[in-house]
Amino acid sequence: MYLVDGSKIPETIIQARGNYWGNHPFYGNDPSGRFGEEVTIDYSDFLNEPCTYSQGEAELILANSKGEVYDTVYSTENTATGLSDIESRYATANNYYYNNLYNQAKQEYEGIIQNYGNSNASIQAYNQLYTVANLTNSSPSVFNQLKGFYLQQAANQTDSLMIGTLKHLSDLCLVSAEEYLPAINNFDEIAQQNPNTDIALYRQIDALTTSLLMPQDSCLNKGVLGKYSVTNLSEYTNKLNELLSTRGKSGLESEKELLPTEYTLYQNYPNPFNPTTTIKYDLPNTSDVSLIIYDILGRKVKELVNTKQQAGRYEIQFNASNLASGVYIYQLIADKYFSSRKMILLK
Repeated sequence: MYLVDGSKIPETIIQARGNYWGNHPFYGNDPSGRFGEEVTIDYSDFLNEPCTYSQGEAELILANSKGEVYDTVYSTENTATGLSDIESRYATANNYYYNNLYNQAKQEYEGIIQNYGNSNASIQAYNQLYTVANLTNSSPSVFNQLKGFYLQQAANQTDSLMIGTLKHLSDLCLVSAEEYLPAINNFDEIAQQNPNTDIALYRQIDALTTSLLMPQDSCLNKGVLGKYSVTNLSEYTNKLNELLSTRGKSGLESEKELLPTEYTLYQNYPNPFNPTTTIKYDLPNTSDVSLIIYDILGRKVKELVNTKQQAGRYEIQFNASNLASGVYIYQLIADKYFSSRKMILLK
């Protein structure tokens, strides 16, 4: 077993008897085989059905959307006093949340963001919006709307932690919308921009886990970077162990993989935007590059790039302060590669 710092600890037994492990898509109710070969879990006497409990005011029951209990918290019988406004708001929101009243909880979390959205104290509310969307089995369109909201909020932040959190949530929305390949590319991009850091490790784990979610017969698998491509749980576990053991080092594979392996034009962010946005693209080879903005009628608005560029990852800032609101097209031509995407300017 590896700790988060990458160090390996001697084999030990983790006591977890008498628990309900849920209905796993691979293993069913039986927890055996879930933990890999390098950790030993005592899961004897595991339950085949959700936990039972007795009603009582001293208990807080944590359950999933199906009403299945997965934990019980006991009250200390102390009454909190002198709560701040945001603490009171969280108490109300969390009460709705733990009672599976997700629509009411969502409204309360949105209220916290409206009043405290630029404070680190609002991070929990931003995270809970994503959690609620998953628990209510939201459609891909809902997650795409939520992704746009996170990116808009990120554009209004000055704190690096808030910006990073919101952009990460926007990428998780891509995963939940089953847009796996863009999500993997975004995770990898963050990892490459922050080499030898915890952020790089976590985003590589995100990319690896997202790859496991992709249908194995999907043509999308052809576009997954080789270091993240996995076809089964065993391969995923092996690569995850490799990642954890290289914490603080170079991560998966060699330094040559820092260069892109294919031409890619990414979706601009934020989108919609006002008045500036960032356009990113990857070049696996030295190329003659053209990046041009067009309006919806096909008229050329601005030429952002027209030069030869070395292989690498690039990002260009586009300022549309002198343009009217509407839909615009940005087009990348690099040697024989051609791609275009839409972006929306809202003023």
